[in-house]
Amino acid sequence: MSLLCPIAQTNQSEVSNTFINNTCNKFDDDELMPVCFDVINSDPREDLKLDIRGLFAIFMNHSIANGTDNYSYLLQQLKRSDLDNKTRVCVEGYEVVVAILKSSLEQLFKNDNENKEMIGSMTTAFDAISTCEFDFEGYVTEPPVWEAPSLTLSRLLGVSIGFANLLDCNQVLPCNY
Repeated sequence: MSLLCPIAQTNQSEVSNTFINNTCNKFDDDELMPVCFDVINSDPREDLKLDIRGLFAIFMNHSIANGTDNYSYLLQQLKRSDLDNKTRVCVEGYEVVVAILKSSLEQLFKNDNENKEMIGSMTTAFDAISTCEFDFEGYVTEPPVWEAPSLTLSRLLGVSIGFANLLDCNQVLPCNY
């Protein structure tokens, strides 16, 4: 009987890897595809790697963590008055983004099937991050330390929106809207 367990685990792992490869390859963007593979492969929760909803949950959790870190960093910068009013706008934007992501994750776990609403909310979050990045384009001093994590969040949100679209289509194909 102990011989059957490793075989079952190997088969589940192979199925999971095939599913992950097939799904991440749907992101034919040079920036999003590697993010898809990197985040999923770095996450230890194998049980979430078997369907779109689980992969989406992985990305939502990573997005929330990244957004919260960026929010905390910007809040510290605002308190130190190192940056101008643009920072205040970004802090407010990140606060909204984290709230949207947490709400979307709750919807996902409730299995509400409110995917269009979730896609709209996540698009709003993506736009808030993009606006913040755009506001700091051409910044006269060295780019703020949070620029790289902000770009990371944009990519995480891009893949998350892709997973929301896949859930909405209820298939492992890109949606055409």
